[in-house]
Amino acid sequence: MKTGVPYVVLTMMMYSLLIPVISAVGITPTSVRPGSEENATPPAINQIDPPATEGSFAPNLHVSGDRAILSWLEIVETGISDHPRKRSYRLRFAFFENEHWSAPRTIIEGVEFFANWADVPSVAIGRDGTLLAHWLEKSGPGTFAYDVRLARSTDDGETWSLLGPAHNDGTQTEHGFVSLVPEDEGVRAFWLDGRQMEIDDEEDTDDSGHGNGSMTLRTALVTDQVTQGMLLDDRICECCGTSAVMTSQGPLIAYRDRDFDETRDIWFVRYDGMEWTSPAPVHVDGWKIAGCPVNGPAVAAKESLVVVAWYTQAGNQQQIRVAFSHNDGATFNKAVIVDPSGAMGRVDVILDDSGQAILCWLDSTLMAGAIVACRVSPDGNMGKIVTLAGTSTARSSGFPKLGRVGDDLLLIWTEDSGTRKVRAATIRMSDIPSVDTK
Repeated sequence: MKTGVPYVVLTMMMYSLLIPVISAVGITPTSVRPGSEENATPPAINQIDPPATEGSFAPNLHVSGDRAILSWLEIVETGISDHPRKRSYRLRFAFFENEHWSAPRTIIEGVEFFANWADVPSVAIGRDGTLLAHWLEKSGPGTFAYDVRLARSTDDGETWSLLGPAHNDGTQTEHGFVSLVPEDEGVRAFWLDGRQMEIDDEEDTDDSGHGNGSMTLRTALVTDQVTQGMLLDDRICECCGTSAVMTSQGPLIAYRDRDFDETRDIWFVRYDGMEWTSPAPVHVDGWKIAGCPVNGPAVAAKESLVVVAWYTQAGNQQQIRVAFSHNDGATFNKAVIVDPSGAMGRVDVILDDSGQAILCWLDSTLMAGAIVACRVSPDGNMGKIVTLAGTSTARSSGFPKLGRVGDDLLLIWTEDSGTRKVRAATIRMSDIPSVDTK
């Protein structure tokens, strides 16, 4: 664990205003990029949109075998107030299997949602078929006063039982950026927990409105009730997403750390079969930034093989990096630079049957954006980078999600062309060039 005196930082809300400016720094022509899509056959894209309405946003994807579950938010009414915190939202989901979407179902609806582009709800499928959903709900009048709320369904989402918050601290502080991983007994939840940032008085705040404490990482097991949560890391980045998987030894959570010199590299904690390990870096990038970049890692696992992909601007260069572990995350190989040019991050990753990683991320030019993908092998070789979909680089376009259903990739993203809408497409996994593509 890390100790010391916290520094004042920019919050997610303040720093997000800088993202378009920072993302334009150091962009180089795509023709000089390693692994460019030149001479690579474009993949066939089969757009198969989910049953989400116009205005839908905040998608999240969970895959269990050949079945995927997509969750998203919809605005029910806009006439309540122009203020987004007074709008009524509904959390909805649909299954995807046999190349078709099920009818959408609503989990919960109300006006107390804390709804935004980066910290999105989710639904996970437990090993026994039980569904667990999470969303963010306001807990007080403060900007950062919201809880992680949970609900459970044992009948495929027909009905839901409210379980309450994932945490029991009772503070009106920030809780979010949740990752859910099925375990034998239920579903394990990981989240960013701001209980140490509680404001005791108006003078006990930083320039962002947070209290002068540190964001922490916590976890709890959820069955038909929430077990006592535990602390995993006592100082991490305030608003970068987390990503968790189950290895052959136990769960592993990857996240963006925050050291006291403002280094914000990607770290991890794992269960080694006996106990939770101490926090450790996936790779020492050395990215120092006095604010949260709202750009967390993605992780995937296949038995003892683990891969972590992430975005960094270490050395003032926009890069996507990836690192593999062959021992359940006990140690990671040297990181591979996948995209050193126009990357904006928002990365996701899966592993194919051969152990190659398939990554997708948001790429940018000075005029537009695109969701691109490539393969990377555990020995560090790369395939060609190919474009999967055009998109906006605005914050409202959110985070693309990538999953595998059968022999296809399922890509989820938010279209932002005046009106937001959640989109989906399938791509044959074989259409993503292998690392031996010439």
